[in-house]
Amino acid sequence: MPSEYEIYRAYAGLNRPQSKLDYFLQGVGKLQGIAESNKRMELQERRLDQQEKRLEQDDERANERLELAQTQEGRMREQYEYNKNKYEEESFNKRNEQSWKSIVDFSKDMKLGQRHPFLEKMATEILDDDWMQQTGTYDMLETYKGSEKEELAMNDRYSIAKNEDSPGKIKKFRELYKDSLSNTQNQLLITKENNMRKAHADQKPFDINKLSMDEQRKYKFRNKQIDGILDKIATAEAQGGEHAEKHLPVLRKQYNDALAEIQPYETKGAPTPLPAFTASTESLTAIGADPELRSRFFATEDNDLDAFLLAQNGGVGGVVEEEVPEEVPEEVDVDEEVVVEPSILRKQFDRNIGQWADLQAKESDPNRILNSQEKGLFASLDKQMRIFLEKMDEDERKIVMDSLGEEQLKALDWGAWVDKYAKKKTV
Repeated sequence: MPSEYEIYRAYAGLNRPQSKLDYFLQGVGKLQGIAESNKRMELQERRLDQQEKRLEQDDERANERLELAQTQEGRMREQYEYNKNKYEEESFNKRNEQSWKSIVDFSKDMKLGQRHPFLEKMATEILDDDWMQQTGTYDMLETYKGSEKEELAMNDRYSIAKNEDSPGKIKKFRELYKDSLSNTQNQLLITKENNMRKAHADQKPFDINKLSMDEQRKYKFRNKQIDGILDKIATAEAQGGEHAEKHLPVLRKQYNDALAEIQPYETKGAPTPLPAFTASTESLTAIGADPELRSRFFATEDNDLDAFLLAQNGGVGGVVEEEVPEEVPEEVDVDEEVVVEPSILRKQFDRNIGQWADLQAKESDPNRILNSQEKGLFASLDKQMRIFLEKMDEDERKIVMDSLGEEQLKALDWGAWVDKYAKKKTV
């Protein structure tokens, strides 16, 4: 059935018989049109592929840029967290270091023996425990505790050595503790030793001030008698003859009797010898190997090291055998008086009180003035006696306080000082 187009061409008179060439050309034209259409389609597909590739490439680049931005953001975040933690850690350590430095600086103004308890208390209450362990501050505190304890013991030994009465013992103390003494302490002990030797060398052949007032009167009276007897002897010898034979024996007997009477006074007023320090090589070796034994010896008034070690268990001379006390019958009740041996601190206190009392009396006298050396000695004695009093137990402290006069207590205000000390101990 013909198409509408062909019917239209038939009415229009356009239908012409088609030759084979036209038909061929028409087919060729169709083929060319199809080919062109295919080519256009291929070009469009190619463009689409290229666009897709470009889009994929753009997507890949965009994804890479996004990943890079995310990576950079993560790095920045990590760096920020690291810097933040580092700053917080450094600030934390700096605060603890500053606090510790402030505590140490404050403790330097405190007395020896109060520093370590203060440092330990403040460190545990203020500073961080982990920081203390990491920095080794706890170990340092323990080391300082031991050194402070040793320094306190050394200061006690040094204070006792300054009050020794034997220059030989002071010299031996310096030799044995030369590594523990400071240059100042060593020089002061040398000065003490030299002054003792100088004072001994400067003594008068006879010092009448060592006698009591009654003894001085008797001594002066006997000396006048001796002078008179010597004049009589000289006169009798000058006259000679029977007068001399009669009176010289009597005068010489009177002279000898008078000399015998003043001999004790001359012995008492003679130069006081320095206490001699005696020690053998064995005893020096023994205390050199035992620091505890050495410290005990230099805390006593003994100047004979051999005798001291003989009284010690395991010392030179062997172990001292203990006496077995006799058994007391049970039916007899015996109340024995307990004799308390004064401690080393009390002995040192009693040794200083006489010299201190003389200086205190001189200071209170308006007609007398202390020189600079006496003022220094007075202050040193006062400080030492306060230290000794502080370290005594309560019973000995009460005995010492009761033995002091009212004027001495007022001079040093020890009553108020002891009240303060007792209150401190109670707290």
